[in-house]
Amino acid sequence: MQPVSIRNAPQSSPSKTPPTGIVVVLATGTDDVPQVQQDNFRRICKVIPTQVEFLLESQGLDMLLLVEESPGWTARSIISCLRLEPIHGNATTSQTWINLDGTKLTAKPYHLDPQNLSRQSVQHMSTIYVAAIKTELPQYIQKDPSILKKPITPKSCDAPRRYIQATRWYTREMLHLGILQHYDYVLKVDTDILFVDTIPFHLLEDMKRKGAIMGHTAQYHPRGSQTCAKGIHNAVVNFTASAHATTTSWRRSICSASSPELQWDVDWYYTNFVIFDTRFWQSPWILEFSNFLSEYPHGFFSYRWTDQIFWHQAMGLFLSNYTDYVVDYTNLRCMPSPNCWRSSYDFKKYGHDAWHRCDNGGYFLHPKDYRISLTSQNKKTRPLGRLLWNDTSYQQDLFESTYQMKCS
Repeated sequence: MQPVSIRNAPQSSPSKTPPTGIVVVLATGTDDVPQVQQDNFRRICKVIPTQVEFLLESQGLDMLLLVEESPGWTARSIISCLRLEPIHGNATTSQTWINLDGTKLTAKPYHLDPQNLSRQSVQHMSTIYVAAIKTELPQYIQKDPSILKKPITPKSCDAPRRYIQATRWYTREMLHLGILQHYDYVLKVDTDILFVDTIPFHLLEDMKRKGAIMGHTAQYHPRGSQTCAKGIHNAVVNFTASAHATTTSWRRSICSASSPELQWDVDWYYTNFVIFDTRFWQSPWILEFSNFLSEYPHGFFSYRWTDQIFWHQAMGLFLSNYTDYVVDYTNLRCMPSPNCWRSSYDFKKYGHDAWHRCDNGGYFLHPKDYRISLTSQNKKTRPLGRLLWNDTSYQQDLFESTYQMKCS
């Protein structure tokens, strides 16, 4: 098995034209629990406008919003609550892309009504493509749907099968989307990520300058999370055997010099806000691995895997020293302490509003109650609007991580 070729970006000044990126959002309902679905609907209507205002518009990104419809959860209702306006005022205009697995995606382009933003000076720059879809279960489950009724192991990992299906979707179907081939980068931003300010540097330009294939905004510490990652090592071994591949060096030794921090069965990166280099993540070997895991019968629907088991495993399979191609943006995440993003869990030390505090001056947070406002914002002021690409004052703001792993 040959390592996947990646783009080695020059360490130089920003390019004349910015890299392009698209945020992919899969919005699924929970019609089996009506109250939860109502809460999720209100959350989307509140959160996505903050993503558009503080992330998409300033960074020059588009969004693909895919709605898996169910009773009370439709693309039309979400379009209405977000006040999306058809581009050129034509609600019938649509675009179609051929996906890498031969399927098709048809979506309609919209803009967000500035009336739905906190600062209405935002201009129409980002396109939001909306489509109603139905996610297909893996073929082995389509052949035997009773698998979905089997208990998850361990019991502590039990979760709605719709949730497991959605996280699996990001590791396979998202990577096969044909629309991604029109962009340099794809961003996964969950519908519970609330932005509170504009990131004052160009994320994608920073990724490109560093030759990165992945950017993350938090990772598990100190040695990953083993809670719901059982069996991924066996799956990888089976994949390398089926592909007649030689297992990479770090797979032969937990303490390999290549990736000493990687254990066998763990989640590594916290993936509610991550950035991917499209060229690498749509390369043939990555897609082959994603197809294999999707159809692996002792994985997602047996142990409640999520996409958090996938990304570091895929990079480790095809790259030596894969962490050299990963950028850590944890400092951008709101925290009640600048030392560790997971300090938001320490309610005894930081109080029950820890989820909602931004003492470190972060730009986005993962709140647990959307009725609570931030208790401490400590925000820098930046003129809203797309960041000027070759303005030297902004070039100096290209991100250099100072985040220190001090979690205890």
